[in-house]
Parts: sequence; structure tokens; C-alpha cells
Amino acid sequence: MATTPITRATPKRGAELISHVVLPVEGGSEELVVQQWAVEMAAALGVPLRAVHVNTDGEDPPPDVFTFLSEMASERKVELETHIIHGRHVADELADELAPTDLVVIGTRLLGTGDSWSSTTEGLIRRAPCPVQVLRMA
Repeated sequence: MATTPITRATPKRGAELISHVVLPVEGGSEELVVQQWAVEMAAALGVPLRAVHVNTDGEDPPPDVFTFLSEMASERKVELETHIIHGRHVADELADELAPTDLVVIGTRLLGTGDSWSSTTEGLIRRAPCPVQVLRMA
């Protein structure tokens, strides 16, 4: 009697599904919780964290724009890549940098009556070729 080999499907781990956690960084203190979340997500998935600051005004970003994030990534032993992009529209510039295997982590506040997001968040959700995790900031 011939035997049929049994094939077991092994679920893919985070690094096989997600290649980078991508974090848009403005540099304000209100986004520190989002930065911490992104570092923890990258650590849990075992993937690098790519922090991107989009410069829309032509001025140099604050010199400490990545400082807190760099310290947290170092503590958690997460590889950190930092990028500064010059462009006019934050969501468009970010979306152009993304791959299907990225995971974007972005913080946002609800605007107006509390039923709409910022144009950057909404633009990323619409244009990103990858998952976008939105963290609501208080």
C-alpha cells in the first residue's frame, strides 16, 4: 500500500509577512506614544523600523526629530532607518516610499466633530499599498 506524505502548513511569522514597520515622524512630543508603539511593533515582528520625516517647507527638520525614537529603538534592539524626504504632500510622498510588505503605523487625532481624520492619515489609508495601523491620539 502506498503512503501519502502529510504536509503541514506552517503559519508565516511576522518577518515573512511584514518587512518593515514604517513610521511617519513630525517631531512633536504628542507623537511619542505612537513612536513607542512602532518600536514595540517592530520588536515583536523582528523587523526594522523605518522612520520618515517629510519636509514640506524646505527648511531643515529639527535636529532632534529622531532622538527619542533612536533611544527607544536602541533599548529594544530594533534596527532603525531614518529618512528625510522633501516634497509637497506628506501622504503622497510617504505612499511613494512604501512597499506591499510594509506596515505603516501612524497617529492621528479626530478632527472637528470627531468623525474625520487628518488629510495625511486619510491619504495614506487610500494610497498605501500596504496595511496602515492608525493609533488615535488623545
